[in-house]
Amino acid sequence: MTTWREYVLEHPHRYSALVQAPEPMVAQAGERLVDIMLAALRAWDMQDAEAIHAVRCLRAAMHGFAVLEAQNAFQRPEKLDDTYDLLIHMVVTGLRTPLHRT
Repeated sequence: MTTWREYVLEHPHRYSALVQAPEPMVAQAGERLVDIMLAALRAWDMQDAEAIHAVRCLRAAMHGFAVLEAQNAFQRPEKLDDTYDLLIHMVVTGLRTPLHRT
């Protein structure tokens, strides 16, 4: 998760193009990223729809934070590294807590 953030901060315009461009090579790169994330979630015994939902949440959390940070949208003085560490903790803890649907 930290590598994702670092990449966005180092290459915000490239990342923006990667996320938004419909070109086949970009789509393939996005699919590779999803495949890597799905493989990592297998270690958590997540598969099928459960893994897809988890990947969507992970991507949304990492993407949202990194894009907001790259755009200097966080104006408070608290350290962003501390905030990102909390985000990682919240997401990982959430992965360990199964969603019970009623």
